[in-house]
This record gives sequence, structure tokens and C-alpha cells, in this order.
Amino acid sequence: MSPRPPAILRMTKLKAWSSVATSGGHTWRTLPVPHADPERTHLNEDWRDVSTPTALRDAIEQRLALVTAATAKSPVLCVEYLITARAEAFKEHGGETDAPAYFRDALAFLEARHGAANIVAVNVQNDESAPHLVAYVVPLVERPARTVRKSVFSGGRDENGKLMRVTKEIRQPAEVALSADYYNGTPAKLAALQTAFAEQVAAKHGLVRGLELSAASHTTNKQHHEALARALAGHIGLTPEELARKGRLLSKESPKEQAARLSDLIRDHYTPTVARAATAGHDRRRQ
Repeated sequence: MSPRPPAILRMTKLKAWSSVATSGGHTWRTLPVPHADPERTHLNEDWRDVSTPTALRDAIEQRLALVTAATAKSPVLCVEYLITARAEAFKEHGGETDAPAYFRDALAFLEARHGAANIVAVNVQNDESAPHLVAYVVPLVERPARTVRKSVFSGGRDENGKLMRVTKEIRQPAEVALSADYYNGTPAKLAALQTAFAEQVAAKHGLVRGLELSAASHTTNKQHHEALARALAGHIGLTPEELARKGRLLSKESPKEQAARLSDLIRDHYTPTVARAATAGHDRRRQ
């Protein structure tokens, strides 16, 4: 029996509006996506009302307007989650995993973790070698009213001339904070995220936990897609000149038509293999 394929859950912190725009352009195909099949883009689905990069920014801004606590100088505006598995894991490629069911459970997992209202956009992509779910989450944290103890200056100086301090209890009201670190700020939290996802979601769909991650070797969504695009560009694509050097095929097609047809055939047949090869280096470093 072959080993069960690993689940893939990756997250990227988007700290600038330019990053949000670039990510949204990739998700909704307003920017070029070399490894996506434009003939299948109409199969992609939105599970929230957001369906464009502009709408994504608007939705994020609406959630950010709820923040009442002080924020960092350069806060994380949004967290992008990418959830998938290797192509051969899914039923359409002969595997056991039903993509829609897997993604529904994955979304429920994220809603339980972040709150459904903070997941402002969800896009299921069916135009790549393996289906993906991409979710955009504004990492809000609701903090209840609480009492904190603080050391404050009391006025005056002690016998050594030092300013005197006393400890006071200060009542702080409830607040809404923006904090990606609260959820994914340490290697331990990232590892716990992977473990919880594997136990609560992946195991139900014939998948296992991915390899252990470290803070230094975590593969972001951008790195994953860049590696895939480089592999496709480097391994797939024939030119008329290459065909001419091998001899004219017995066909009425021109060399240019032959190149286009054979490139399409190779891309359709080998994209899953190339995708695995493109990210193999990342996977090895994740051990």
C-alpha cells in the first residue's frame, strides 16, 4: 500500500496593500498565472462575496475599522492561507480525497480558529494541476475587559534618591486588536497549527500531516507558486526551431502549430509531475 499523501497548508502574512493587491491579482487571475489553465478558470469558485482584488481590499478595510487597540508600526493587514494536497491525492487524479468536502472542512477549521466574520474572502481554484483553497483572514483578536497590574511612579524619592514606584491595578476596557502573531507568531504555534489541521481535517480525507516546519524553512504561498512557475517555464515549451532540427513531422501542420499542440500535450500530461519536482526542494528543507 502506498503511503498516504500529505496535506498542504501554507500561510503568508500580507503587511502592505501592494502585497494584498498582488495576491488578489494572482487569486482572481487579473495578473498572469503561467501555471493556471485559462480554459478552466471559469471553474474557480468564490465562497464569499469578494471576487476581485478591489473588493478584497474593501473587505479588509471594513474589518480593520473595528480595531480599537494600539497596533504595531507595520501590522499584518491580512493572512493568506493556501490549502491543498498533491494532485494525485484528489479523486479527479485517481486519489481518495474529495476536494469540495476537504475544502469545506478546511474552511470550518479556519472559521473556528479566527471567527467566520474575519475570513473576508475564499476562492477555490480548479484551473491548476491540483485544486486549491485560498482564504484571506484579517487576524483580529477580541480581548475582554480585564484588570492589569502596573508599576508607576508615586512621586518623591527614597533615601537613596531614586524615584519611588508603587504597583497599581488598572482596569482596561474590552478591545479589538490586530495581531497575526497571536495566531502564528512563533515556530511552536506554526507547528501546532499543522498538527491541529492534520488531526481535525486532513485525517478525515485520506491525508496525513506534512513534514515538520521550522521558522527558517517555512514555504510561503508566493514561494510555492514561484517555484512552480519557474519549473513550467523551464521544462515545458517547444519552439518551431527545435522541431525543425528533429525533422519535419509527416503532417499538414506548420512547425509553429506542431510546437503549440505538442506543448499543450506535454503540459497537460506532465504538470502534476513538474509541480511535485518544483516544490521538492522546499519539502526536503521542511524536515
